[in-house]
Amino acid sequence: MKNNVSTKNLEQDSMLSIRQVSHMLGVPTQRTYTLIWNGELPAYKIGGTYRIKTADVEAFLESKRVITC
Repeated sequence: MKNNVSTKNLEQDSMLSIRQVSHMLGVPTQRTYTLIWNGELPAYKIGGTYRIKTADVEAFLESKRVITC
């Protein structure tokens, strides 16, 4: 079975912990877990620990942008 995740891409993107992402988003860590479990925020589970790419956090934030007239 071929792995679709390129290790080169993972090396180029910094990986963040749940705590770091929670701090960036200004939410409790439990909310960050919920975002991952609901499929709203992509994450990698490595050795029992979740890691999230910085680019994925930025994309999540952009998707939540509110534009008013």
